[in-house]
Amino acid sequence: MASADEIPLFAPCRDGAYGNYMHWPDLDNLQNDPPGMPNDPGWAYGAFLLSKLTEWDPQSRRLGVHYVMSTSRPYQVQLMRSVLTL
Repeated sequence: MASADEIPLFAPCRDGAYGNYMHWPDLDNLQNDPPGMPNDPGWAYGAFLLSKLTEWDPQSRRLGVHYVMSTSRPYQVQLMRSVLTL
């Protein structure tokens, strides 16, 4: 069976996360670390699929997935949705 290339559901630059809900130095005021901490960019981690919210439209062959994902800076959880056309 042939394998398919990976398709990232979330990419912070592509999806406009930096400066909006993920910290990028000198772009926003989202960092809430104590004084003296490095002013590093935020990163995403810990994505968990919410399978009950999965949507499939057989006519358009579109799959909608909802998931939660954590961001490091600021330290919070985001509800995400991605739509894939198969």
